[in-house]
Amino acid sequence: MTNAAQPAITSVGTLSGLTVTAPINGSVTGSAATVTGAAQTAITSVGTLSGLTVTAPINGSVTGSAASVTGAAQTAITSVGTLSGLTVTAPINGSVTGSAATVTGSAQTAITSVGTLSGLTVTAPINGSVTGSAATVTGAAQPAITSVGTLSGLTVSGTVIAATVSATTFLGVTAIQNVVSISTVGSGTYTVPAGVYSIEVTVVGGGGGGGGVALPGTNGHSGAGAGGGAGGMVIHAYSTSPGAQFTYTVGNSGAGGVTATFIGSSGGQSLFNSGALIAGGGSGGATMTPALTAGTTATGGAGGTASGGDLNLPGATGRDGIRAQSSATIIVAISGLGANSRFGDGGAYRMATLTNTAVNGDTAGGFGAGGGGGVASRISGASSAANGGAGSSGIIIIREYR
Repeated sequence: MTNAAQPAITSVGTLSGLTVTAPINGSVTGSAATVTGAAQTAITSVGTLSGLTVTAPINGSVTGSAASVTGAAQTAITSVGTLSGLTVTAPINGSVTGSAATVTGSAQTAITSVGTLSGLTVTAPINGSVTGSAATVTGAAQPAITSVGTLSGLTVSGTVIAATVSATTFLGVTAIQNVVSISTVGSGTYTVPAGVYSIEVTVVGGGGGGGGVALPGTNGHSGAGAGGGAGGMVIHAYSTSPGAQFTYTVGNSGAGGVTATFIGSSGGQSLFNSGALIAGGGSGGATMTPALTAGTTATGGAGGTASGGDLNLPGATGRDGIRAQSSATIIVAISGLGANSRFGDGGAYRMATLTNTAVNGDTAGGFGAGGGGGVASRISGASSAANGGAGSSGIIIIREYR
């Protein structure tokens, strides 16, 4: 047949081959090597395919297996099976289960909790609470940390404000265990007790005696003695061990000035650790000869020296005695105050006015303070001499630390 169109032919027998160049309307049975038309909208299903390549998005559902889904965006895929691996380069919206080798996005605001982490490095401040353990908090300032649990140790290199501390070691000094005060004048040996590994020693020298005044021999004469100086003070810390021994000496008090010179005696020096720490005694107060001359002074005793310690504090100087006015009708004489120490009060002053007066100097209190000066005056008839007040002895205080 030579005509291309044969509309009256409605069926043919078995064909050895068939080439169709236009769309087929209706159904076709048999086999075809190739369907050459790109668009076959009438094909709604196929049998089992040995392979399928899809280059455009797939609408609907697909069963079977595919070597690769090549389209970058597959919005219709809402779930997948178990994946052997997954790489995500953009933020994840929604929830994810399974495991990921690395989350590469630095900001993951949707992640509110994680499981047990084998390690965690945080380079910025942490807002909220954290439980678990961290090897090191590297940020120097952590103002949000207001409390911590039990610490095995704590080292503080700056100032601690309003701190309540109960620790084995704090600021390089161990917790205090006991305080030992040695006030008996003389020498001895201190032995470090069990459990003590450092001590802080305070050594104070004896205070000087106050100056006295001789008998005024003439009416209108008066005199006032000066106050004694305070003993020096030394403070020193030692690292030590139980059983270690330290020799010491506690200085005596200086006597007040009496008949003969009426000059106060110096206090004795206090020593610790075979004389390595030396707290000198305060000097005695001077005297003055009773007379009429106004404006005369008796010099206060100098404070004791201090050496060998971490902190060396010389003692304070006693106050001068003064004859402000002295005549047959007006007498004003005031003795010098004894110098105070860190651990004692100096002797008080005495005053003579328009009477026959003889008042001994006041004795110092506590430890290491100077005695007060005496005062004497004569208006008429007989009077008496006045002695200076004694200083107070030294002391050694040992604070024991675990």
